[in-house]
Amino acid sequence: MEYKNVEAFITVYEKGSFSTAAEALFITQPTLSNRIQRMENQLGVILFERSIGKRPLPTAAADNIYPLLKKSYIHMEEALQLLRKKQPDLSESKVSISIPQHMSDELVPNILAVLNKKFPHLKFIIKSGVSSKMLQELDNGDMDIAFAYSHPPDHQAAGYSIYPLTQIRTALVCDPDHALSKKSSLTVGQLRNENILFYNSALLTYQLVEQYLQNHGLKRNQSIEIQNMHWLKKMLKQRDSIAFLQEIDIRSELENGTLTELRVNDYAPPSTPVIMIAKNTIPDDLRETIIAGANRYFGG
Repeated sequence: MEYKNVEAFITVYEKGSFSTAAEALFITQPTLSNRIQRMENQLGVILFERSIGKRPLPTAAADNIYPLLKKSYIHMEEALQLLRKKQPDLSESKVSISIPQHMSDELVPNILAVLNKKFPHLKFIIKSGVSSKMLQELDNGDMDIAFAYSHPPDHQAAGYSIYPLTQIRTALVCDPDHALSKKSSLTVGQLRNENILFYNSALLTYQLVEQYLQNHGLKRNQSIEIQNMHWLKKMLKQRDSIAFLQEIDIRSELENGTLTELRVNDYAPPSTPVIMIAKNTIPDDLRETIIAGANRYFGG
């Protein structure tokens, strides 16, 4: 039996919940369920009775093997700790992670504390920047993992794996005291006299938005690109601009009312896909921990 499957079984048995156990192990719930299922297939027995909306109930087989596996698990943990102490060179192992600049402000705290706790023998190096530059660093071998917007086809090469994480909704926003904020809905024509801000015009999402606006008579020089989220939000406070931004970047402002979302009749701005690209040499448990932390940040 694999160590991680035994760990999953013991944690579910003790926590009495798949979701709580997954959180305790810093993995996603589907990953935890797969580990339990693999263990059940290997043993040829059902370990937990599962019912939608109810806590998993240990079967008689689970009750019988739990005490024995718990002792074995404790011994395995002691052995792992001993090996880590005997191999100080592990502390020199480094994992470099690239995260888009404005995403890193909240995503990094969500994953870094978990990583340091679960992988104390690893040194994590977090860098932030624009997606295109980070992907280039990945190609050059300077990065092990990169978060990025869109789905770059050139990263289908051997040695990398792509993990879709979420779709981020795009919102048109302005300051609550902007004249347009008082309107329940707008036509595209009502945007013709507005300065329209974008964070990164290289994103396909923003290119599609800009093309839509131009097709409806708005001029290209109305669009202003500002690759600094703090400056962009400050400009919105001047009340002479509106902005198309990813909802996750303005989540707190929308909640506390310091920004207002505008609705354009018969138009929903496209969403932006977020992916994680990782070298295939990254261990499964490390990759799964990072994905679980990212999903908590994105609300997935």
